[in-house]
Amino acid sequence: YPSIEQVDRREVYRAYPFQKVLEGYGITYVEPLEALRKVGDPRALYIAGDEHPTAKANRVVAEAIDTAWPM
Repeated sequence: YPSIEQVDRREVYRAYPFQKVLEGYGITYVEPLEALRKVGDPRALYIAGDEHPTAKANRVVAEAIDTAWPM
């Protein structure tokens, strides 16, 4: 999960090396950042005073995974 600071663009989100490794093996990597940004207010996605995602954030990420999942 990207942090709230990455979703609201206060911090830069960087790709991690394992993403390219997975892609090299043909494994689908789902990046949820843009899906989370489309929600609107990122405060609805994280528990106040905490870095953990809310149920809404989990639904957004689950939908992104479901959309990317090969049929």
